[in-house]
Amino acid sequence: MYHPCPDMDSFYPREYGDYILMPSRINVTKRQLLAVEAMRHSKSGMKLYIMGKADNAYERDRLLAMIKEYNLKNRIEYIDYVSQEEKFKLYANARAVLFIPFDEDYGYITLEAMAASKAVITASDSGGPLEFVEDQASGFIVPPTAQDIARAIDEFAKSPALAAKIGKAAKKHIGEMEISWDSVVKELTKN
Repeated sequence: MYHPCPDMDSFYPREYGDYILMPSRINVTKRQLLAVEAMRHSKSGMKLYIMGKADNAYERDRLLAMIKEYNLKNRIEYIDYVSQEEKFKLYANARAVLFIPFDEDYGYITLEAMAASKAVITASDSGGPLEFVEDQASGFIVPPTAQDIARAIDEFAKSPALAAKIGKAAKKHIGEMEISWDSVVKELTKN
């Protein structure tokens, strides 16, 4: 029984732009540092937008230091806080969404991405997202290594058409799952 994420109906698709969006709190379990490492291996010009509040200054500073150390400031942008409207816009114009947490329990980000018709790149040990992402159909499920994540990013970099095709399939898939409060209430009130 799955419940919808807040504002699920407010997400919408626009372009399949020149960036991968990685929205999430900044902390070790969400693995932003692994994403930065992946960008070192990416052979494309795709950008990565890491969006989210850091759990603490240490996590934020470590992330920013790694981006600087690897000389990736022109390819990775850290976005601390955005309004809801800006969040919807960032999802709408992303090529795809990267969500590679370690053993996530549920993960609204997967639902948000699919509601915005975006493919999700997730890791084989990410937990909750694996209940929604179908490999090669609504996203990519890859081993949690920088090289494998980079290859998935590069696949979408090569083809906005592939990102659009998989993103539209993700939206259809999440719709077929009937994730709504009505479904939750119906399930809870069964005899």
